[in-house]
Order: sequence, then C-alpha cells, then structure tokens
Amino acid sequence: MIVRRLGLDEHPSQDEHERVEIREDRLPVAGGELWYRITNPSAQGVPLVVVHGGPGCPSYYLDALTALADERPVVHYDQLGCGRSSTEVSDEYLTLDAY
Repeated sequence: MIVRRLGLDEHPSQDEHERVEIREDRLPVAGGELWYRITNPSAQGVPLVVVHGGPGCPSYYLDALTALADERPVVHYDQLGCGRSSTEVSDEYLTLDAY
C-alpha cells in the first residue's frame, strides 16, 4: 500500500546517464506526517524500504544504504515521533498497530 501511495508501482524507463532523482516530501497519516525520501524512484529493481529502529531513533544512520539506489528505488522514512516526521504525536498513535 505504501509503495502505491508513494508512486513506486509505476516504473518509467530511465536513461542510465541521467542524474539520480531524489524525491523528498511528507505523507499525511493518522497522528501527523511521515517524512520520506525516495532515491532513484524510476529504477526498475524491487524497492528497498529502509526501516529504522525506534521509537525515537531517526533514519539518519541508515543514509549509507542510498548507495543501493543504482538498481532500485531506496525509500528512507522517519516514524512518527522522531527525525523529520511529526515529533509532537499523541501516545494513541505510537502503538504497534500504527506501525
């Protein structure tokens, strides 16, 4: 579902000499907004969704995985309550079911 909402279910062809595209935005969800960055969203490979530890530990330490975007889209995001996502979140949205 998230792959479809982020537009990763469509894969237009890409000239291999083009500069790698980076898409960064916030996605509205119950309880706030999720920050996400997609590196090389047009790549043909299976998308890699990078999930950081938490709660409270943002995705910064996983940035090196962007190097895998040469063959696939790489999606980084921060969970609610940390990093570049909404940080002031009600406890009712910080549950296992919410993730």
